[in-house]
Amino acid sequence: MTAFKEIARLLDKPYVLDQLACEHRDIFIAAFELYERPLRPKVKKESKYELRRLRHFAERLASLEAQSKGYHALHESLGEQLDYDLATDYLKRSMRCQGLAYVYGFAVLRMNRLPDGSVFNEKIEAFARQSLERIEKGAVNFVELAQLVGAMKSAEAMGWGGKPNLRPVVVIGANWCPDTAVNVVEVANAFDVRLQLMFMDYLKPSRDSGRRANGYFTTHDHALASFEDGFKEFKATFTGERARIPLVFYPDGSRDEEPTTIRFATQLAQFGYI
Repeated sequence: MTAFKEIARLLDKPYVLDQLACEHRDIFIAAFELYERPLRPKVKKESKYELRRLRHFAERLASLEAQSKGYHALHESLGEQLDYDLATDYLKRSMRCQGLAYVYGFAVLRMNRLPDGSVFNEKIEAFARQSLERIEKGAVNFVELAQLVGAMKSAEAMGWGGKPNLRPVVVIGANWCPDTAVNVVEVANAFDVRLQLMFMDYLKPSRDSGRRANGYFTTHDHALASFEDGFKEFKATFTGERARIPLVFYPDGSRDEEPTTIRFATQLAQFGYI
């Protein structure tokens, strides 16, 4: 048992879920605002809001790249000390941060474009490209990252136009689930991709009554039914395993269970959302 599992076992589970939901709150609020925003042409405005958002993305890129390097250093150090469980945990964290950093690198490049396709800020452009180059050279999961590299560079070559009139990607998840928040929703938010979020479970204040009482976020009552009647039954029939979230449905009818940050971003680019 790793140190993280030991801590998780000792903590009260409702408290843990409550803390996770609070931690991810801003990510989901941004997703709901994006979903409710009327469809409109993608026009880059030199507003204070856009500049603030661009700076936030650049800071997020720098922070994630640093975290990835730090976790990888811990992974190597603990591996030398023969603490393989904890070393593996740090390796997974490093891979997640590295993948998300790469996503933010291209999100910065996309946001740093003016309507005519020219670069808005040369320094930010150079900063993002240098970060992307370092990540590619030091890739922890090279095979998976290579697919994202190709997809993102193709999207950039096409001017980040994407395909018109694509319906929102459907996501079944939970607001306490880090994979739902980071691997899926944060990635979609970075590229202004609209999601149809369906929470099969969510937190609500104890004073609220009713099984589906409104909790932290707007939720769809049929999410649990869709999950149980569809994917859960499919898994039980063919594998006998429990179903896992997040579950993502794409426009062509395909679906992905627990996608990684890199895999989800790659799919968004390949389907033409970015």
